[in-house]
Amino acid sequence: MILSRLILPIFLLAGISFGQGYGSIAGTVTDEGGMAISGATVYGFSIGRPMASAIPTVETDAEGHYIFKRLDYGRYALAPAKPADGYPTPFDVPNCMHMTHPEIELSDENQNAKLDLRFGKKAGVLVGTVTDADSGTAIDANVEFRCLVDPS
Repeated sequence: MILSRLILPIFLLAGISFGQGYGSIAGTVTDEGGMAISGATVYGFSIGRPMASAIPTVETDAEGHYIFKRLDYGRYALAPAKPADGYPTPFDVPNCMHMTHPEIELSDENQNAKLDLRFGKKAGVLVGTVTDADSGTAIDANVEFRCLVDPS
């Protein structure tokens, strides 16, 4: 009787842990010219369900390869970044929420997905002071930068 009380919860826990599907997403990060980027960070965003934990990240190796292992089945968007080389993180451009990132779905049919990522044009940095045209004194200004929907 006591043994059956111990075995039943073990089977229930085993069913829970083995019922969830896991997969991986791998690929290569390249620049706009197709050259592999080492040391880039790739961010993975879960789509269609609340994030219960931190956003997963991985770093590319010397050949620009990355891999996310043991991700729950579901849909993901991926975004590469390397601020030191002029490629900002998805969090550095808050007014660009309309920008889309490549998506992929993990499932029983697609457990080991491949998604290559390519950086667009490098970001620029603008530093300066807003001054009064007549006096030349610095003023407290509200400056807003926006991403273009159609960069052409």
